[in-house]
Amino acid sequence: MRVLRLLVVVAAAMLVSACATLRPTPDDPRVATAAPAVPAPEAPPAAKEPELRIACVPERAVDSWEQRYRAKPGEWEGHLEHPGRGGRYLSEVQRMVDEAGLPPEIAFLPTLESGYRSDVHGLGGSGLWQLGAATARRYGLVVSGGRDDRLNAHLSTQVAIRHLQDLYERYQDWPLALAAYNAGEGRVDRALKLSPGASFWDLAEQRRLPAVTCTYVPKLLGLARVAHPDDCPEDVSADRHSF
Repeated sequence: MRVLRLLVVVAAAMLVSACATLRPTPDDPRVATAAPAVPAPEAPPAAKEPELRIACVPERAVDSWEQRYRAKPGEWEGHLEHPGRGGRYLSEVQRMVDEAGLPPEIAFLPTLESGYRSDVHGLGGSGLWQLGAATARRYGLVVSGGRDDRLNAHLSTQVAIRHLQDLYERYQDWPLALAAYNAGEGRVDRALKLSPGASFWDLAEQRRLPAVTCTYVPKLLGLARVAHPDDCPEDVSADRHSF
């Protein structure tokens, strides 16, 4: 009887063990696990509108200079195409301007400053970009009786680009940066102090900047429109200022 009872106990234990073995556990490969959630594909970013060049600003003053340059191509083509002027330097200046991330209009600035000649001495400035001595020295150029790095087209272009980058960082606006390049930061700062938050076009209309500076910026942008006619949409037209 005792032996029979022992056999029954053993058999019951084996049955329980078998059941436990057959019961799947979380780690059992037979247990179906939920497939990981697959994130929904991200929607493609919205296409960015192409950025307009700064020359595409709808200002009558820019329109006026564009029309003048179109009517008198000799006022600019010779400067850009002459083998000793823009024909010699323009492509390199354009490359440096592009690599620095500046607007392409900047490459035409030496046309206004020096007629794209690297050997020009002007009133207070010299070289391709007509850099003043103090500005040139501030950026590491040598300006002395025996040496003037402003006459080196490559070095002066490097400095002009850095100076323009600093001016844009200061004003966060290219027309104001160009105005400061022409008239100096002090003149622009004083004008903005009298008209806080004003744009270059506002300051020009209010005559808070020198007359030559009020002409300088639209003159450059008008030239850029003519030199790069495909950069601006055909329907760009002035609708605000005239001076």
